[in-house]
Amino acid sequence: MTKYARIVTIANQKGGVAKTTTAINLAASLALASKRVLLVDLDPQANLTSGVGQKGRAASGGTVYDALTRDDLAPRAAILQTGVDNLAIVPADRNLTGAEIELVELPEREYRLRRLLDALRTDYDYIFIDTPPSLGLLTLNALVAADTILIPLNCEYFALEGIADLLSTVERVRAALNPDLAIEGVLLTMYDERTNLGQQVSGNIRDFFGEKVYRTVIPRNIRLGEAPSHGLPVILYDARSRGADAYVALAHEFIGRTQPAPVEPAARPEAADTGTPAEAETGADAEPTAAFETPSAADVIPATRTPASTATPTAATPEAETSSADQPDSGSPETAEQEDQAANGDGDPHASPQPSSPRALAVASATPAAAQHEPAAAQHEPAATSSTVPGPASPATTDPPAPPTPDDDRE
Repeated sequence: MTKYARIVTIANQKGGVAKTTTAINLAASLALASKRVLLVDLDPQANLTSGVGQKGRAASGGTVYDALTRDDLAPRAAILQTGVDNLAIVPADRNLTGAEIELVELPEREYRLRRLLDALRTDYDYIFIDTPPSLGLLTLNALVAADTILIPLNCEYFALEGIADLLSTVERVRAALNPDLAIEGVLLTMYDERTNLGQQVSGNIRDFFGEKVYRTVIPRNIRLGEAPSHGLPVILYDARSRGADAYVALAHEFIGRTQPAPVEPAARPEAADTGTPAEAETGADAEPTAAFETPSAADVIPATRTPASTATPTAATPEAETSSADQPDSGSPETAEQEDQAANGDGDPHASPQPSSPRALAVASATPAAAQHEPAAAQHEPAATSSTVPGPASPATTDPPAPPTPDDDRE
């Protein structure tokens, strides 16, 4: 299956909102995460080109100006490799300043960049387009060629005024030239948490755009301003800076948003007539019966703690209490006969009397377990055992106390 690159235009007609800084550092962070990334510099100032250390350089086929104005240029001939692995750029120079005038007379002037990038989609994972601070023909080419638009927005009042014009332009492009254009996200830049203005603008933007606003916020950081002068992304200039941490976090969030969620495999149909008639009526979508079982008393009532060598007495469960109601009461003939035999010494001498209530049943089941501890205690303290009746240890002795019976728990 052929994988096509996601083309993202970074645009805002207001200058100084960190469009170029975002393009450089987000692309570099993705490239260091083993993503194949291509940068396209559409700004006549060529700051993107110099920011990755390629100032004054051109590819074998020229710059982006040649790629837009010439029909005989192979798209890959305009690509220049950078010093960062997996990161390439279509560079710009000052000749791009006159491109808007020359594009007016060319056929399909709005689709010139789209034709160039469609031929490169299979070579990369992401393509980022840096645009000039205007809504002219260069920016229009970038919006027509893109799948989505990423909007950097600094946390100041003037940034809010220009956002309405940009959204209006996006709607016009959708209606006439690129109906699939969507907003990738809104990135808050130059954020200063110490100022009330920054917090207020951030809150207003999040209220308006909702989930489109990235959770990651780019702070004001001097390293972000110093790195371009060295021709390096900030992650290579100072990896420990706040700016580098912010763009790495943005790259992780960006990947999480752009990668599709895993598709849950469809459930296999069950064979027909394999269960009871009740199962056949409910169908293959019926829930397992075990999921609706009532929890036992052992799951609700804490079990009595006993030594590991001794079996834990079984506590009376609600089922046992319910079934005790079906037992004959003391006034029935069978119970009266059993009580007479016990009083006269008749019957099996080794048989224990049957308890007539759930409380007595729990005591009877726990008594043999408690009695098993008395011989062990006698081996440790012979003298104390000879003068002490079986039962809980007296304060004068050092014997370990007998484990509590279910009667003790209820008391």
